[in-house]
Amino acid sequence: MAGQSEAQFSDYIRLVTEDGAACPRPAGGAAYTSLTWDSFNEASPDSRRECGEVPWLLARPWPIALNLALWLGADQLEPIARGEFDPALARLGAGIAAARRPVYLRPGYEFDHPSHAFPPDAFKAAWQRIVDVIRAHDAGGTAFVWHSFAWRPTHQDRDPFDWYPGDDLVDWVGVSIFTPAPNQLNAGRMVEIARERSKPVTICECSGTRHGDRAGQSGADIWDGWYAPLFAFIEATPEVRAFSIINYDWDSSPGWKKLGWGDARIHADPEVLRRWRARMLDPRFLHGEPGLYRLLGWGVEGA
Repeated sequence: MAGQSEAQFSDYIRLVTEDGAACPRPAGGAAYTSLTWDSFNEASPDSRRECGEVPWLLARPWPIALNLALWLGADQLEPIARGEFDPALARLGAGIAAARRPVYLRPGYEFDHPSHAFPPDAFKAAWQRIVDVIRAHDAGGTAFVWHSFAWRPTHQDRDPFDWYPGDDLVDWVGVSIFTPAPNQLNAGRMVEIARERSKPVTICECSGTRHGDRAGQSGADIWDGWYAPLFAFIEATPEVRAFSIINYDWDSSPGWKKLGWGDARIHADPEVLRRWRARMLDPRFLHGEPGLYRLLGWGVEGA
């Protein structure tokens, strides 16, 4: 899958895949929403927010799943559990049903991030309500992804499993990977949990960010520093069944530039681009192709 905004996704399709001519188009697109956004309604301004362009993604002319992050605030958790957000959840479930495709929903994504400060019990109670309401409206189109930021320290330095809602409420275990995969603290712990619970793993967000100075680095150096460890992690971890790349120049945004993540666009370096295209031709990967939805277990033949 790829993301995470219309502009980034379009660049990936045009400049990385060359509209499918250089390598296949992705099997999924990433977007973000919240309980106060009407993201599936193309008449709503919310559907045109940056990173919230759900109708645009759904209109792509090939089979494409939706990697959808649902933002939650810590102050929303108890009201969600009490049912105060049920209308918003019902609207979201109806939107997923109308999309008629697999949707990988990440409620309260990166739940263990210290900045989110989610109390585990409140998070689990809210998750239960979210799942119950959406399952009542989504016609079975939602896979619920329990998404950790897979780093340390977590909120209150807790083990990620403290936030686990339960086997019947979680379909996938998710992680973020922004540093080189072998050094991604807690990614291994999340895989361990997934293995214990017999859940598949998805890398919900990943990007070839720069940690340290890339001045003078060749494309091969960049590949060996981030991309090769990512694919090694995927290949060595049979639980990993999906990943979503963020193809973005982080330094182009004042809000992100302060992190020093640099230009992580695959097409920014010819050697990285060449190697990426070659890896996407590996038959282990599914892409936006006829029959995709059936292959993903959704039960509907792709267009």
